[in-house]
Amino acid sequence: MAHNIRPCPRDLAAIELTERSPLLTSQLTDLLWFPSTKKAAERLCELHRAGYVQRTPYYQRTMQGKPEFVYYRGARPHPRTLQHTIGIAAVHVDLTAWLRHNKEYTATFYYTHEAPTSTGIIPDATIIMQKHNATALFFIEVDTGTESLTSTSSYSLNAKLHEYAAYFDNGAYQQDFGKHGDLRGFRVAIVMPQRRLHHLQGILAREGLDFVQLTTPDHVREGWDQPVWTAYNGTMLDFFGRTSRGIGGGVGQATTPHHHEEQLMLDQPLTTAEGTGF
Repeated sequence: MAHNIRPCPRDLAAIELTERSPLLTSQLTDLLWFPSTKKAAERLCELHRAGYVQRTPYYQRTMQGKPEFVYYRGARPHPRTLQHTIGIAAVHVDLTAWLRHNKEYTATFYYTHEAPTSTGIIPDATIIMQKHNATALFFIEVDTGTESLTSTSSYSLNAKLHEYAAYFDNGAYQQDFGKHGDLRGFRVAIVMPQRRLHHLQGILAREGLDFVQLTTPDHVREGWDQPVWTAYNGTMLDFFGRTSRGIGGGVGQATTPHHHEEQLMLDQPLTTAEGTGF
């Protein structure tokens, strides 16, 4: 009976992942290489009935009235923030899929609560990317279109980006994440709806936030080495800061530094800062 199942290694991995973050059936299928979403759904249902994981229905606009289950452990995810939570997990899924075909890279993905900063900034996710002896730091922000881009009286995405700018300038990120390798800067990558992207890009250009890059959820799935990220000046980059000239070549052509002129030198291949090139 399902209530007496003995978890196999894949089951244990699923339990661990759902303890880190709520995840859709389809996301667990991709992360754990289930043969199919159907097989994943059947096994996850058994784990749910046995009490190893909890679940709640999640309705997406593209689905014809039939929900997909979100599996989790611990506190039930709040319906108001569930779309945002699923969006963060989608970045994890897309990165994992890309790494399987790009073995020269390794990456560690941290969900929101797993990598705190000393200055109080709370990234939606943090990625430590490594290639050979080079290490790069990325912070992920997922915008579902519900938060303010600018505000003079309350929280806004622009205000958070200025907190990142101060974090960059004071070097506190090196204390927080230096154990992973030599870090000389970082990038903030924002995944957001297309209808808001150009507005935010204009804000980045006006305020010199040159360490930030923007894309949409669909574009992330195209690959992390594709020029689908928009820089502050409108240049199209891959995730690592290279333009199409540098992708797949020896030296990447990158954007001209502005706000962090002395520190953020993006003229090295796969770099987030001066001297930290992949």
